[in-house]
Amino acid sequence: KYGNSLLSLGIKFFLIQISGLILYQSSNIIITQFFGPKEVIPYNIAYKYFSLITMVLSIILIPFWTAFTDAWAKGDIIWIKQTVNKLLKYWLALSSMGVFFLIGSNKFYSIWLGNKVTVPFSLSVVTFIYFVTLAFTQIFVMFINGVGKIQLQLILSFISAILFIPLAYIFINYCHFGIEGIVAASIIGNIEGFVFAPIQYYKIINNRAH
Repeated sequence: KYGNSLLSLGIKFFLIQISGLILYQSSNIIITQFFGPKEVIPYNIAYKYFSLITMVLSIILIPFWTAFTDAWAKGDIIWIKQTVNKLLKYWLALSSMGVFFLIGSNKFYSIWLGNKVTVPFSLSVVTFIYFVTLAFTQIFVMFINGVGKIQLQLILSFISAILFIPLAYIFINYCHFGIEGIVAASIIGNIEGFVFAPIQYYKIINNRAH
């Protein structure tokens, strides 16, 4: 008897993943089109370097999807609030570590790659901001996914996917941001999670969501 609702929820998660692919995986194609394939290399180096922030937090967060589901079903709101606050402290600690990653990024790149590739510090800065905001988003999205309230996330993820390429085009051609403009477009594309996911979490947890 729960088949239709479960299938509907699964389809929504699938569509969100498709939107995420457009938003997160099309950057290399855009860089190749505007700057040539050679410029994909420094972008991917910075991306992999700062993705350690979200990688570590993701390892911590994985068990909490089902834990949030279980706590929500039991009505254990206090545990959910305490857990989210604790996860935010982890995020703050990782972000602080990320600042040291940023400060030492050029030194790390030179040790890792020698003089073969140059990664502009401005690219490191915007990539750092992107992953810090993405990690913040993951905490609240994990709760929202756990309780299955993903209709808003679905709508906003589609809007973000649609806006990403035009924003990247504007930043590159009219603002002359270079590759940094693509990362800036990704940050704005993630604003649905960075801004709306915490709001949705607080509305749900305080029984004010509609």
